[in-house]
Amino acid sequence: MCVEFEISAFFYSLIRYFFHLYNFWTWKGRKIHYVVQGEGSPVVLIHGFGASAYHWRYYIPELAKKHKVYAIDLLGFGWSEKAIIEYGMEGPGGGFLAGDCERASSFSWKQV
Repeated sequence: MCVEFEISAFFYSLIRYFFHLYNFWTWKGRKIHYVVQGEGSPVVLIHGFGASAYHWRYYIPELAKKHKVYAIDLLGFGWSEKAIIEYGMEGPGGGFLAGDCERASSFSWKQV
């Protein structure tokens, strides 16, 4: 049986986004996926629950014009390995930050 289908522009945009951005690092024997683009001072984007690094896809190219941007898939999310472990500040995000940042700043915002 031969099935023909048309690949949409949306699908091609996903391929363009993902294929050149496959990056993994191993933390405590688990594969963690991350995206990195740009040069300059580091910016780390960490998604919320039920999300992934893909949610930052529109922000990454803009931020990468002036910064080295990292977006990680936390353990158990996105393309990172799904594993049952203890989570804490020493976990995937903490280990990631310790590897490449001399000075880290964080901020948050809320809608009013």
